[in-house]
Amino acid sequence: MKTQNKHIFTNHHSAKLVRVAVGVIKRNDQVLLAKRKNNVHLPGLWEFPGGKIEKAELPRQALIRELDEELNIVVKQCRPLISIEHQYTEKSVLLDVWLVEQFEGEPEGNEGQAIEWVAVDDLDNVELPEADNGIVKAIRMPEKYLITPDIVDEDELMNGLNKCLENNIKLVQLRLPSVSYDQYLEFAENAREICQLSGAKLYVNGPIDFMKDCKVDGIHLNSQRLKQEYLKISKKQSMIKLSASCHNLNEIKMAEKLNCEFAVLSPVRPTKSHPGKKPLGWKKFQQMVEQCNIPVYALGGVSESDLEKSWNCGGQGIAAISGLWLGH
Repeated sequence: MKTQNKHIFTNHHSAKLVRVAVGVIKRNDQVLLAKRKNNVHLPGLWEFPGGKIEKAELPRQALIRELDEELNIVVKQCRPLISIEHQYTEKSVLLDVWLVEQFEGEPEGNEGQAIEWVAVDDLDNVELPEADNGIVKAIRMPEKYLITPDIVDEDELMNGLNKCLENNIKLVQLRLPSVSYDQYLEFAENAREICQLSGAKLYVNGPIDFMKDCKVDGIHLNSQRLKQEYLKISKKQSMIKLSASCHNLNEIKMAEKLNCEFAVLSPVRPTKSHPGKKPLGWKKFQQMVEQCNIPVYALGGVSESDLEKSWNCGGQGIAAISGLWLGH
């Protein structure tokens, strides 16, 4: 596994920036939290374990060292999850977050700190530092985001969706530009039932008002709707879960300010559907994602074979239509 080198060589941060390696240690549907001591910044809050990255260290090296020192565990397998930059009154922090998939030993508070396993679904009830909000979103998002092809036959669509869900797809965007609104509602209701049975979340590509007629998990905004909703919602907190399609840094920052659960950034590679659109490439994808504090999926000419590439560029994973659709 390649190491994550985000932000190490950038020079635009202030001298007060504190770089921290953070471990999301998972066991089944739980994650491990540690309680901050009373004599440190943000006393008494729970946090994901980790510590400061020393000057000569890479983030992965710091993660392994810190989890050994703090918890007495040996990291055996980990991968990049997300990076979060957050400005507190006193200082800025850059959290280089890793998903710890395998470890040896039973975690214990080596430094006298309280630790606790907490269900992912219960994290909203835990008092965490503000900077950790993006980490919670990343933990809850799967590595693959299926976007349905534009199929007008309901049986064909549902049969294909079932095949994808059987292949462990846990996040779906229903995108059907060729059907009427009433058809869309019917398809969405049926897709929601199928997704619920498989434990998958369903987002619908459409206006936010769609939620009045169909209780799906969230609304996916295309870039045009993202700009429209940004003007309407940016001054108030929306209770609707949103995601967004982005093509540049400005749109990514809009999605972040709208408190979107996640975004997709495209096109990473050339696509048949947009032959004249210049692809971003992985380098530019990484540069944009590094400036965003919400999960971002790579979209455009990607498939499951690109998952590790996306992770190492800071992405949550991959989003795709043909790359993930099994209905053909």
